[in-house]
Formats: sequence, structure tokens, C-alpha cells
Amino acid sequence: MFSIGSICLQELYVWQHALVFLLGAGYTLMHGGHVRVDIFYARMTPRRRAWIDLFGTVFFLAPWLFVLVWFGWPFLARSWSLFEASGQAGGCQGYFIMKSAIVLFAALVAIQGVALFCRSVLVLGGRLDYAPQAGGVRDVGREAP
Repeated sequence: MFSIGSICLQELYVWQHALVFLLGAGYTLMHGGHVRVDIFYARMTPRRRAWIDLFGTVFFLAPWLFVLVWFGWPFLARSWSLFEASGQAGGCQGYFIMKSAIVLFAALVAIQGVALFCRSVLVLGGRLDYAPQAGGVRDVGREAP
């Protein structure tokens, strides 16, 4: 039994791992789990954190997502037109469906990016109840500095 191998099963665990990261990225952004320098961010006021989130969303996240979709869409369309399968003999079928997760990733992160942008604007407008803390938890009931 232990000598039985399957190329499709070997590929499947990599595909599933990729899906966890691609489809979980928006959720991670919502909870402040993406990489940033928390030693500085944690010590900042809610308004300064909002400025950083606003700047990062507009100048880093949005252009990166645009480039990803711009170059990923033809890549995805070609894959769907061919009903692309794995390049390995005995590999999994439906590789085109897996590639669809790239554009879905961009959409989910973009939706969360819009929410982050709007929340930052609210904080800058004085609504500190929407301010994220360093770990992504809101500063509920915190007074303005």
C-alpha cells in the first residue's frame, strides 16, 4: 500500500495549499495579519495608523492588484479556452479552475482594500471607533488624542 503513488494526489496538496493562501488573503488583511513593521505601527496614534493604512492601500495595494489582474486575465482566459490540465503525465485535470483563484484572490483583497480605505477615511474624519490597533483589533471607546 505504501508503494502506491499518484501524481494527481501529489499535485493536489500543492493546489490546496495555494488555495488557502489565495482565498484567505482578504480575511488576513481584514484582521491585520499581513506583514508590516508593528514595532512602529503599534506605538502610533489611531490617526497616524489610518494615514499609513490609507497610503498603503492607495499606493501599494491598489496598483499591485491592478497589475495582477491586468497580466493575469489573459493568462486565465487562455487557460480556460484550452481547459488546461496539469502538464504532468497523470496529473490533475482542471488546472484552469485553479488558475481562476488568482483573479478571485485579487477581487477578495480589493474588496477588503476598499473597506480598509473607507475605515481609514472614517478614522481621519474623527470616527475613532473604527480605528484598528496594531493587531487589527478596533480601538472601541478610545478617546481622541
